[in-house]
Amino acid sequence: MKRLLILLFAIPLLSSAQEKLFVQGTSPDLYLNHIVAPKEGFYKIARTYNVNPKKLAEYNSIDYDKGPNVGANIKIPLTEDNFSQDDKVGSDETLIPVYHVIAEKEGLYHISVMYNKVPKTQLEKWNNLQGEAINKGSSFIVGYLKVKKSSPALTAPADNSDVTSTPAKATPVVTTPAPVKKATPPPVDIDETPVKETPKAVTPVVKQAPVTKQTDADVDVTPETPVTTTDANASLSEGAFKTDYIKQTNKISTSKENGAGGAFKSSSGWVDGKYYCLQNNATSGTIVKITNTDNGKTIYAKVLEPMPDIAQNGDMIILVSNAGAEALGAGKDGKFNCSLEYSK
Repeated sequence: MKRLLILLFAIPLLSSAQEKLFVQGTSPDLYLNHIVAPKEGFYKIARTYNVNPKKLAEYNSIDYDKGPNVGANIKIPLTEDNFSQDDKVGSDETLIPVYHVIAEKEGLYHISVMYNKVPKTQLEKWNNLQGEAINKGSSFIVGYLKVKKSSPALTAPADNSDVTSTPAKATPVVTTPAPVKKATPPPVDIDETPVKETPKAVTPVVKQAPVTKQTDADVDVTPETPVTTTDANASLSEGAFKTDYIKQTNKISTSKENGAGGAFKSSSGWVDGKYYCLQNNATSGTIVKITNTDNGKTIYAKVLEPMPDIAQNGDMIILVSNAGAEALGAGKDGKFNCSLEYSK
């Protein structure tokens, strides 16, 4: 009988150990939610999450001397002191993964921008990814909470109601991220070879210099096998996907859009003419015909994913890799007026 009672009391503890911490807010103001338990004050909560107690009270606009009320939702700021996105940890610290829930049509570039422009290579490593495809609704590691090994354990209930219907009651101290199953991408009629994500050193053979150098936070589209041609400039004039565009539009009716376009940094397209784009209305893998309405220049680019939902993209209908933007004759800021055609 005693063994049965011990087992029954142990079950809730095992269940709570499976709960996760989910990031709230938008970069750079990221935070976690914590529900105040009985006998908890700012000092204990601050020690638990490795933050300064007085700064924690100020962040929540609560009088430090009065303390928080039991059951109150306290926001825990994620700063350079307690939030790691570079795998660095002190000898007296341990790491706890924090998660983002994948939304509809959300890709790695969008997630990178949302969370301090964390490099895509880090996101892939933490989540054991082999490609771009990720499951809607899955928990996705975007960094780690750094806590002192001597700190109180994270046993107080955390409010994750913004992202899950069951509040987290406990979070274990773990250092190895759980694997995320790779989603199977929808079939594409053309160019079934996936875009490789491992950057390769490529020496440009064209006269045009890239607009700016690639950074870890930018979209990193590694060129596929270069197109064989006797004229490098000819391969760059309209792009290597023109033939694929013709195949698509011969099968399905086309849609048209007009508006402003912009550029994003990528290592692809400078040599092989393979241009890529971010577009909200065309599905991933679709080839888009892009024409600069100011000078009549045209290129063909493959859609990777939707554009990030940020203010600077508010008036844009498309973002093109910077090699493609230069082929279109875009301005120094990478912007241009354009018309789009693509299969529905």
